[in-house]
Amino acid sequence: MRRRGRCRLTLLIALLGLGLGSAPAAHAAPPVLDGGTPTPTYFSPDGDGKRDSTRYSFGLAGSRSWVTLTVWTDAGGQPGALFRTLLADSLPAGQYRFAWDGKSDAATIVDGGYWLRCAAENADGAASLAPARVVVDRVAPAVAVLQVDNPYTPDLPTADDSATVRLRVGDLGEKDRLTLYFRKRGSPAVVDSSYRNVSLATVPYDVAGEFDARLDLTLLTDGLYEVRAKAFDEAENASFADGPDLDVDVEAPEEDLTEPAAQYRAVALTRVRGTVSDRSGLGLLVVRVSSPGGAVADSVCRPAAPCLDDTVAYDVEVPYEIGRRDTVTITVSAEDLPGHALGTTHTVFVDSLPPPAPVIDPASVPQRIGRPVLEDVSGTATGGAATVTLYLDGDSLATASVAGGRFTRDLDLVDLALGPHALTARAVDRAGNVSGPSPPESLLYAENPGVDAPERFTVNDLIQVNLGGPGQQVSVFVYTLHGKLVRTFAAGPSASPYYEFRWDLLDEEGQTVGNGPYVLRVLAELADGTRFEERAAVVVIK
Repeated sequence: MRRRGRCRLTLLIALLGLGLGSAPAAHAAPPVLDGGTPTPTYFSPDGDGKRDSTRYSFGLAGSRSWVTLTVWTDAGGQPGALFRTLLADSLPAGQYRFAWDGKSDAATIVDGGYWLRCAAENADGAASLAPARVVVDRVAPAVAVLQVDNPYTPDLPTADDSATVRLRVGDLGEKDRLTLYFRKRGSPAVVDSSYRNVSLATVPYDVAGEFDARLDLTLLTDGLYEVRAKAFDEAENASFADGPDLDVDVEAPEEDLTEPAAQYRAVALTRVRGTVSDRSGLGLLVVRVSSPGGAVADSVCRPAAPCLDDTVAYDVEVPYEIGRRDTVTITVSAEDLPGHALGTTHTVFVDSLPPPAPVIDPASVPQRIGRPVLEDVSGTATGGAATVTLYLDGDSLATASVAGGRFTRDLDLVDLALGPHALTARAVDRAGNVSGPSPPESLLYAENPGVDAPERFTVNDLIQVNLGGPGQQVSVFVYTLHGKLVRTFAAGPSASPYYEFRWDLLDEEGQTVGNGPYVLRVLAELADGTRFEERAAVVVIK
């Protein structure tokens, strides 16, 4: 009985030693690959510095794993043949990024789709795979601007707000873009940012040929615009093409009347000349001249015979006499070929009759002046006078404007000589007709009366008196500061304005005066009756 028990225990231990009674071993989890995203998906390894490579980023979680990053060709949307190995190494958990510049050690790369495959395998043989597709594209889409429908006239009621540009494109892919730019002629030639950018969001990606792009460009102002097209793909490959100018026409023709050149004229009007300009040409241009003497019209451009030049000149002969005093109306009616209308009216006054002579107010011109200035010289000027020219001794002096039949002007008489002078005026109307001279106004320029004596007075110094004109009577009185009369000098009529008195420093009694201050009082009467009085102070020093 004891032997049989020992055999059973030995067999159990043996079975346990062989593991017959243990649980099955667990398999290790595969490494975790997170991300596997290439940026950018489209790239162009052409060496221009724009999207020359793509970067593949992934995260590795778990234990250290053997990681390979390989490039495969595309075979119907699936990885095909191995193209290049970018990585084969044992890596710990972490974040990684590797770049592919589109090159291969074994084969020449061609444009098209490729697969980046990231595989990770741990020591237990568990593996994970993260594939991602990229596209190599080194060819820019082609574009050409073939035609622009001109003129573009969105302001007209019957016109379409859309401008039409005919394009030819090629190799335009799903992610590619096409943009048109417009820059006004004459604007600074700077970078493309000066263009108005209009994207064509509705262009089908599989277009390869010609199509019409219709654009709302109503914000553009009148003028010629350069047109440039840019086609660029997701890999930053780009091509440009310049086309015909876009003619934005939202303005009426412009007119320039050259004859008559002024609204008022003094000679007879025999011809009317001018130009009308519009880039689109003129379908109508009619010039009409009318006055009390008659009317004439000339149709320079007609719908049956339009004028296609940018600038059209007109020259209308007036077959009847327009002279003396007539009012002429010149009407210019024009319409460009798109339909913008112009209507201008010019009124011209033909006046060959001079205005009446003006009249200077006598009260505004003093008979005698002591300094070369005349202030507020005024007068009347009628009969359509616009300005009055003032003359001194026949020489033009200054011009004054006429308002309400009156004129006023200050006169600066530079280099005026002493003596008598004559002031006259002539009126000028708006046509340039000049009147005869006004009645003259006389004035005398003479120095202002005055007394001159040395402030430090010694024996036999002179007391000089200038009356500014012939004198009738001059008296000089010498006083002390207390008002006591010391000496009197007198002189009678003289043709000269200058008087001189020599003081020997004696008083009326023949006694020598003492040192100190004295007052000179001058009383004078000029030959014309003008009276003059002035005082001066002197200091006697013996």
